[in-house]
Amino acid sequence: MRSFRDEKALWDFIRPRLRGKWSRVETVTPEGMFDSWGLYQQSQFWMELKIGKPNINALRPSQHDFLIELVRHGQPAWLCFGYRGEPLFFEGLNLAVAKVPPFYQPSTARV
Repeated sequence: MRSFRDEKALWDFIRPRLRGKWSRVETVTPEGMFDSWGLYQQSQFWMELKIGKPNINALRPSQHDFLIELVRHGQPAWLCFGYRGEPLFFEGLNLAVAKVPPFYQPSTARV
């Protein structure tokens, strides 16, 4: 079983499967800004990467505030948790059900 030791390992796994243009914005960013930003099919998306069991409490308060602002302004926002060797995606504030985003192409081959 694969495991993600940190967010970079999760990014390295999902990056080849992301459609469109994606960048990590991890370095000098305003506090709370999500660490990934992408363009796909004439839309932009924000995504925060986390390692561990999906839980809204995994976000720092400033990240939670950023997520709320994105949702409030109708901007596509995703959380990606590396959990039990798989990337799990959640749209907006809904962590009840994992969902494959339109910009992600899951691999059919197991590593």
